[in-house]
Amino acid sequence: MTPEQELNTMWPFPPARPKEGPKTETKSSTPAFITGARGTEGTVTVSAGSNGGTSIGAASIDWSKAAVTTSVVLGKDSTIAVLDERAKNYGPFKDMAAITQSFKKILHTAPSWKNMQADQQESLEMIVHKIARILNGQPDYADSWVDIAGYAKLVSERLEKGIIR
Repeated sequence: MTPEQELNTMWPFPPARPKEGPKTETKSSTPAFITGARGTEGTVTVSAGSNGGTSIGAASIDWSKAAVTTSVVLGKDSTIAVLDERAKNYGPFKDMAAITQSFKKILHTAPSWKNMQADQQESLEMIVHKIARILNGQPDYADSWVDIAGYAKLVSERLEKGIIR
């Protein structure tokens, strides 16, 4: 079994397919996939293309604990740069996390929570996450507002039109 076939057996959902639209240049016509060892410990490599392609990064995985430590080609300095940029838009993570968790406690104790579908619950959790970012950081950062609308749209399209994304 190829690594790509193995991944498909572990992930039961069909891969997302982009809508037809303007052509964009890509380096590979096949999706990225994960290759690596099975067992209790191992290293996996994320590659683009079914023949190995370009290595995007690697992760050391302790399968018994499901803990993943990533080591991406971009390096540790890139991670710090991303975290610093996010802090500028969303404020300190610790404070934002406290706001998010307060909202989630309210969600999880609401009367309808246990009757909701998983996509409805996840959408609401992502929406309160985005609201916490707005309250803790830059309220004029449009991306957060767009994301809120997007998570609501995912559920409303399923409910109104039967569209599942």
